[in-house]
Order: sequence, then structure tokens, then C-alpha cells
Amino acid sequence: MNASKRKYFFGWNNIKWFITEIGNIGSDKPSYFSQKRIQQLAAFGILEWGAIYWLINKHAEMDTPDFAIWAGVQLPLIAYAIHHIQKEKTSPQTEDKTH
Repeated sequence: MNASKRKYFFGWNNIKWFITEIGNIGSDKPSYFSQKRIQQLAAFGILEWGAIYWLINKHAEMDTPDFAIWAGVQLPLIAYAIHHIQKEKTSPQTEDKTH
């Protein structure tokens, strides 16, 4: 097989597609990726990394009540986002260009 005709997963066409789809997330164009899922992943990631940071550096500046307050704010926000995503999945599809 000719090396110039091989298809690689990280080839230029896939990289261009990925960049285009990322750019379409916040626009009116349809995107392969879901903006809400990315927001949910970011919120959960912030909570998880905060928990890891606290566990590693628990003796430093943050004590247990501080962590509980911080997680107590993050967890309801994540639950709210997940609830609305699941609710939209079960409701009839409507044209909504704001997301």
C-alpha cells in the first residue's frame, strides 16, 4: 500500500473534522458534540480535581468544612445540569437554537 494513500486516525482530515465540530458547538450549526455534555463533563471534572487536590494537600490550606462547602455547591450544580439534560431527552423535540 502506498504510504501517501494510507488513512490514519490522527490524519489531517480527522483533525480538520474535529476542529470544525468543536467550532460548531457554540454556533447555530449542528455539531457532533453536545455543548451540554461538555459543560457537564467540565463541572464534574472540576469537582473531581478539587477532591483530588484536597486529598493530596489536605493539611495545607483547605480543611474538611471548607471542602464540604465547596463540594456542597458543586454537586447540586452538576445534578441540576444532569436533570435538565435527561428531562430534555424525554420531552418532545423542539427547535432550540440557544444551546
